[in-house]
Amino acid sequence: MKSRKSRFWTFCLSFLPGCAEMYMGFMKMGLSLMTVFWGLIALAAVLNIGPLLFVALVAWFYSFFHARNMAHMPDAEFENQKDEFLLGGRMETETKELFRGENTSRAVAVILVILGTVFCLRAFRNLIWRYLPSSVAFWVDDLFYMLPQILIGVGIILLGCWMIRGKKRDLFEEEKAEQEDRKEEDRKEEDRKEEDRRETEDSVKSLAAAEGDEKDDGQV
Repeated sequence: MKSRKSRFWTFCLSFLPGCAEMYMGFMKMGLSLMTVFWGLIALAAVLNIGPLLFVALVAWFYSFFHARNMAHMPDAEFENQKDEFLLGGRMETETKELFRGENTSRAVAVILVILGTVFCLRAFRNLIWRYLPSSVAFWVDDLFYMLPQILIGVGIILLGCWMIRGKKRDLFEEEKAEQEDRKEEDRKEEDRKEEDRRETEDSVKSLAAAEGDEKDDGQV
């Protein structure tokens, strides 16, 4: 349950990504930040991709100041904060759909295959020097060294394309909803004009009938 806690411990835990959020009761938010930070470090260590450490540093700064901002929020704003994962809105919904039912087993299988392949390649790099000539071993070693980075780069590109596609879908649906709202407003405006026209015609007919009755009374 989210609640205000000791500011001292909140400050201390802010140095560990996600811990301060969990301390204040935002478990989903804290778990997301912690997974992103330590996941980037793990990938950088396992795949020897140094630039990922820079991204992990950015994630650390984001987590630190995010925790500090939440700790100093007004009480009303703090109570209105929702405990959500970093993937919010449609992306979170699509992620849940992706990891549901058979898709879950498929996703886990793909992750296990990728991890197993990476570990096998790292082990195989130590064996090629024993059975291959030095010139060939250098070439194969460079290939195995770069292959995981290439795969990660392709994966990041595909993830970015998926996010762009989801954003375009959101924009299309928002535009479609706005068009439907405008059509509904136009229809209501036409109905209102039609109703005003009918009321005007009824008023004219009533006035004409009243004038006719007055003429009849005058003739009598």
